[in-house]
Amino acid sequence: FAAGILNDFGAASVADKVVLGGKLTVLAVSFPLIGKVLSVLGTFLQLI
Repeated sequence: FAAGILNDFGAASVADKVVLGGKLTVLAVSFPLIGKVLSVLGTFLQLI
């Protein structure tokens, strides 16, 4: 939403940085979940 407003005001470079920041935040928050999934897969593969 904020990126769209910034694009409308002509600040496309700032909008790109806002979008990048959002993507990096989502990635950082998802790291623990990715780690748990990999741990479960590793445990499952050891059982086979």
